[in-house]
This record gives sequence, C-alpha cells and structure tokens, in this order.
Amino acid sequence: MVRNKYYVVRKLADVIYALPVGQGIVRDYPVMQLGALEYDIVRKIDQDENPRKVFDELAISYMIAEEQRDSFWEDFCTAAEDLASCNIIQNYVVNEKLNSRTKMRRIKRFR
Repeated sequence: MVRNKYYVVRKLADVIYALPVGQGIVRDYPVMQLGALEYDIVRKIDQDENPRKVFDELAISYMIAEEQRDSFWEDFCTAAEDLASCNIIQNYVVNEKLNSRTKMRRIKRFR
C-alpha cells in the first residue's frame, strides 16, 4: 500500500484530517476525519508497504496481546479499507485473514 501524494494529514483544533492538495482538490477528493488507528496507519506508510508489516508494527506499538490480534486485524482491515475507499492510500490488497482457525485448517490439509 502506498500513501496518496495528493493528501496531507493535519491536526486542526485537536482533530486529525486527511486533506486533499494539488490535483486532489481538482479531482474532488474528499476531506476525511481520521481516527487514531487510521492516523497511525497513514503515518506508518513510508514507501510501498506490505499491510501485514504495518499491522505487525502497530500491534507491537499498541501492545496487543496474541489472543486479541484477530479482532485487531479486523479493525485494521476496516480502517485500511476506509482509507483506500477515499484514495488516501492506494494499492491496498489483503489476501489473507489472520484468523488462527483458518490457519489451522490450512495446516491440516497439507498433512
């Protein structure tokens, strides 16, 4: 995933916004108010980042326990999909689910 160069993230009156700039204004990109997770996702993206890498870094910084990672993964995917739907991030693709039950089914198939 890549951060769209036509957006800047700014804090105005203690609220964080993703604001379109340059061609983003011409293309009628929306202004989006960001929550803490969305802001952290945008902040963690430097170059073409793997969503899984960003997730792992955030899980460590938020000190998410192993048993809570499934629900945090769902929250992460929802926040990233919201950012992608507004073109704030691009090339966002997640083909895997974190769900440990799904992983166990895959492991059992290969045995």
